[in-house]
Amino acid sequence: MSIIFDGKNIAAESVPKALKFLPKIGLIRWAYEGMCVNEFTGLSLENDGPFRGPVLKTGEDALMRFGLEEASVERSVSNLLTLTSVSWLLSFLGLSATKDKFVPMAPIDL
Repeated sequence: MSIIFDGKNIAAESVPKALKFLPKIGLIRWAYEGMCVNEFTGLSLENDGPFRGPVLKTGEDALMRFGLEEASVERSVSNLLTLTSVSWLLSFLGLSATKDKFVPMAPIDL
């Protein structure tokens, strides 16, 4: 599910209203966003050569083209930690709420 709604495959505007929260809970999305910001911030791109179409001069231009001008590594890491913590907590609560589904062994008298 997170692969479909990670922000690269389906535009946020195309997601139905009932599923608007899904792009925000994808681990892949936040990891990708953090990696892009880390790689492109402060980058200077060479523009010599026979290029066609728009040419980007800086990494910040590339981030704007990806729609990540508001992104930061800190926000990505924070969201990844939050999602991981919530997942662990929900897993722990779910496992704690279940009862044992086995029959305990009784000692054997020989």
